[in-house]
Amino acid sequence: GINAAYMGGYFERVNMMLWSRFKSIFDANVDSLRQVDPKDVVNRKSLKVHRLSDRYADFSGSIMRIMLHKPVGTGPSPDTDFGMELHLSPNLAYLRLAFEGVLAAVAAQVPSTVDQTTFLLNNYQHLVCTWQAQGVESSNEDLTHVLRRLEELRQHFVEVRLALAFPHFVSFIRETEPLLAAVDAAVVTEPVSGSSSEGQPMGRSSAHVFESRRAAIDAVRLESVAKEFASAWVPGIRAIHSDGLERFQDRNHAMELFRQVLTQLALFAARFTAIVSKCWLNPPFRNLLVSSQHILHEVRKYTMST
Repeated sequence: GINAAYMGGYFERVNMMLWSRFKSIFDANVDSLRQVDPKDVVNRKSLKVHRLSDRYADFSGSIMRIMLHKPVGTGPSPDTDFGMELHLSPNLAYLRLAFEGVLAAVAAQVPSTVDQTTFLLNNYQHLVCTWQAQGVESSNEDLTHVLRRLEELRQHFVEVRLALAFPHFVSFIRETEPLLAAVDAAVVTEPVSGSSSEGQPMGRSSAHVFESRRAAIDAVRLESVAKEFASAWVPGIRAIHSDGLERFQDRNHAMELFRQVLTQLALFAARFTAIVSKCWLNPPFRNLLVSSQHILHEVRKYTMST
């Protein structure tokens, strides 16, 4: 039989030859990404997965599968698993940086912020789906990075989409909360005769506190915003839902983003109600207020219908 000990040097030489060729091909891919002119590859009419993302996902995914390979009948060893990962991981990170630079530059060519974010979400979601379908482990450094980036983009999309759908409602809440916080901070230094179970000042200072808060904000604008939102929130949600299904190629991803947008909208509704409660003990337009429970109920309706 053949003495395996004598084959070690042979396999080591073959490995070095293969690695040299692999590195040459790998570096050529990185260089090709660096040479891309975003203006030449952008399609401003499409927010779908770009062909660069498709090729990158397949190429990087195939390398990740090599890293997962373990020779039959062997356990982890410095010469196979760890050694391979030691060589490939830094190169994959280098490739990812080059790809993300190009993707960001292409996204920057898209006119609006919401469309830029949509484009990036579609492309990052494609990476995740491709790698997971190829069996890439959840602990993989590149997958972990992309998942984290995807979550950041989702949060950004939620904020941008809500501001686009309900601009007056969102801006009023963001502008008014700091004003009321400043009034409350000043009130804390004033002597009060007592407090209710909800922390509201009682006695002679109660009316003064409500008046001070109303004086600090635009009460006319508040009522106008309440009326507008009361009539716009249902058709607004319907528009967000249909728009999301058109924007995102992955329907499950679209529905997840829809739920996140509406959950954030419910939180905004609760914040708006809190503003009103701080300014009026019994607001004259109470019937116009939309509760967060109403919005969450609407979410469940859409979820059950899909």
